[in-house]
Amino acid sequence: MAIKEQELGIDISSGEETETTETPKNSKIPKTVKDEKKTYGERDLHKLLSTYLKSTGVYSKTIFHELSNSKDNNQIWTHPDMVGIKFLNLQTKVSQNFLKYINRIDTFKLHSYELKREINNDSELKKAFFQAVSNSSWANYGYLVAFDFSESLTEEMERLNQSFGIGFIELNANPYQSKILFSAKY
Repeated sequence: MAIKEQELGIDISSGEETETTETPKNSKIPKTVKDEKKTYGERDLHKLLSTYLKSTGVYSKTIFHELSNSKDNNQIWTHPDMVGIKFLNLQTKVSQNFLKYINRIDTFKLHSYELKREINNDSELKKAFFQAVSNSSWANYGYLVAFDFSESLTEEMERLNQSFGIGFIELNANPYQSKILFSAKY
């Protein structure tokens, strides 16, 4: 790296900012400054997903599984991270009363969501996917939601979706740009 680049404080090859330090010979040697990554928890993603779901007509709620009465460690995949409900055909009071009376038409669909901060490899994908399968057996639609995932997993996501019916949602920091990659099957 040239002296000019060192003085600018930028490592051209990596794009990282550098600090210069003096050595005993008074030559400047760059020292890489690590970007401080803000950490976030899986539950921090719930608000993003909830906002996205509301834009699709699904009302959602976080499940606080730590408050569950079941303390059995074999039941770790019992509760989804979030649940959602979508009401169908209930635009007017007349239609609501009619549906209550005949009760033959579906009036709502239940959704289950398993959220993950990131899915980086096939092993993580399968673990998260089967967790979603396990805790969404009661729901009409089950989804695995990831904020960050490896693009190389897309084919496997599609295969799992076709085999088991669990959908995939790519969550974005702007919830209105989140999208369903593969729809859940009913």
